[in-house]
Amino acid sequence: ANAIVVSVDYRRAPEYKFPAAHLDAVAAYRWLTTNAASIGGDPKRLALAGESAGGNLALATAVAARDQGLTSPKSVIAVYPVGQTTTNTESYLKYADAKPLNRPMM
Repeated sequence: ANAIVVSVDYRRAPEYKFPAAHLDAVAAYRWLTTNAASIGGDPKRLALAGESAGGNLALATAVAARDQGLTSPKSVIAVYPVGQTTTNTESYLKYADAKPLNRPMM
């Protein structure tokens, strides 16, 4: 892909409550928009990616970038992100007792 991958570590619950992870993700993206060239990247061709909680962080970081006037990512890859705030949808109710991740755990 001829890409540079920057993998970001972020604070996780339960030790660190919301919005710690989101703040870390946005801070890392802000750093990257300023420093991409210094690591051989193109600051105009940034992408965000993540799965599950990371997918949520990728989406939320793209929204924060827009809201904060940062360079917008060229693409966002979000693999099964949690992208909503309710657990009252048809599938949440249908699979409320699913293993290993049930509705109360979400």
